[in-house]
Order: sequence, then C-alpha cells, then structure tokens
Amino acid sequence: MNGTNVSDEGLFQWELRLDTIPFSLYIFCHFVIMFLSILGNVVVIMTAFGSKVDQSPNTVFMGSLGVADLLTGMFALPSTLFVRVVVSPFTCAAFIRQMFFMPAFVFCAVSVNHLVALTIDRFIAVTYPLKYPLIMTPRKVKCILCVVGF
Repeated sequence: MNGTNVSDEGLFQWELRLDTIPFSLYIFCHFVIMFLSILGNVVVIMTAFGSKVDQSPNTVFMGSLGVADLLTGMFALPSTLFVRVVVSPFTCAAFIRQMFFMPAFVFCAVSVNHLVALTIDRFIAVTYPLKYPLIMTPRKVKCILCVVGF
C-alpha cells in the first residue's frame, strides 16, 4: 500500500491498492474496455433499432442485449473498478461493498438471460422454420423481454 492518504478523518480516509505505474495501467485498461463496450453497444443498438423495416424477434433480442451490455459498461464496470482500486472504511464496509458489486451482478445476469432467450429464439427458428412467425409473435417477444430483465 502506498501512502496517498487524502484525509485522516474516519470515513474519508483512503489509499490506493496499487503503486502509481500498476494503478495507471489498470485504470487505462479498464477505461479502454469501458470505451469499447459503450461504443460497440451503441452501434449495436443503432443498428437494431435504427430502422423499422426489419424488426424480427432476433433483431429485437440483439438490440435488447446491446442495451443490457451498454448498462454494464456504463454502471457496473466503473463501480467495481472504484472498489478494487480504493481502500477506505467506506469501500471496505461489508454492507456498502455489496452495493458497489450489485450492478455488475445484476447487469451480467440480465445479459446472460438475453443470451439464453436469443439462443432459444434461434433454436425455434432453425427447428420450426415455417411455424416460426406463428410461434414468435411480437407479443411473445415483449413477454420474453419482460421476463429476462427489460
């Protein structure tokens, strides 16, 4: 631990877990991942929901997966990065530490649920190609999205 304390008053006393060079490399790598995650998922969302011409269930599931992954990149990654880098009574308290990791668990679970829904959708499309439009109606797609997290 390095001695980069900002304040010596209880809850606001903090220090970094890493020295300067590993800290800088760690932050840089995470910001690159966050930037690419946000940029890539914005492109997916614009592609999926940009045109109203092709609103197949697969496209809706892909766009919804892009929204879930965008939220992961915007909220889950920064909060877990903060907790992993900063040591303080605030970030190390058991009841508060769980709140920092909660977005990561929730958004990752939503992403996995979207992948499962997308896989089942593709299975139905391949197994029953002629009945697929009757099976996967827009109402069923909305119900599935409500169940998986959106």
